[in-house]
Amino acid sequence: MPTLTAVSLRPDPSHAGFVTVFPVWDGVDRPTPSGWSAPHHLVDRLVRAILNGAAVRNPVIKTDVHGKTYVETDFVISGREMEQDLEAIGF
Repeated sequence: MPTLTAVSLRPDPSHAGFVTVFPVWDGVDRPTPSGWSAPHHLVDRLVRAILNGAAVRNPVIKTDVHGKTYVETDFVISGREMEQDLEAIGF
């Protein structure tokens, strides 16, 4: 099973005032396969949800067509309804 080790934050160049938030996985070739674009006021809550294991479920290691491994998960938080989703899971 993959291990969530950290969260990576990057400014979102296509959306002013937003930050791209990625879970970082250990033991795979591509440790940050996907994430969320979040407004600044929700970033701290989203990071806490990710680090507490509430934002993603069922992590599975997959292999892409080039033989590189990555983690695929079920996302609990949608970008469009992020604030409501965070509230629903206690963040």
